Amino acid sequence: MPETFSARLGTIIILAVCCLAIGFGSNKERTGGAIYLPACGLVLVTQQFFPAGLSYTLITLDVICLIAFIMLSWKSAHPWPVWACFCQAIIVTLHIAYANPSAPANSAASQWAYYTVRAASGYGVLTALLIGTLSAIRIKIAIKRQNSHI
Repeated sequence: MPETFSARLGTIIILAVCCLAIGFGSNKERTGGAIYLPACGLVLVTQQFFPAGLSYTLITLDVICLIAFIMLSWKSAHPWPVWACFCQAIIVTLHIAYANPSAPANSAASQWAYYTVRAASGYGVLTALLIGTLSAIRIKIAIKRQNSHI
């Protein structure tokens, strides 16, 4: 379980967006929420065992999420999966750059930048998912209004 207020707030935001997507989104948003929610849960569990630095479990989870979002955005009429792919690709690229032995990975500034960019990109994925979900809700409401007037 996250120990700081900001970590708990982030967990609540992840749960709220993913549950909203699963509950009220179209098939793409439901799939996106179903991809991201267990991945974030596994990241939280992984961070309990590997609290600092880079772990191969984290890299694997992020690569799996990237592949899943690529598959979700393939021939999609919705723009949000492409933005989720973009943010997830930043996270995977960040892992690769951080794992590079020539980079100063142990400096405090480098670790701060790593965690900041990783968190910001994760919120980018959530923002894309939230925008897609709100758009799907708006479309459902418009269809209901149109059908009620007929």
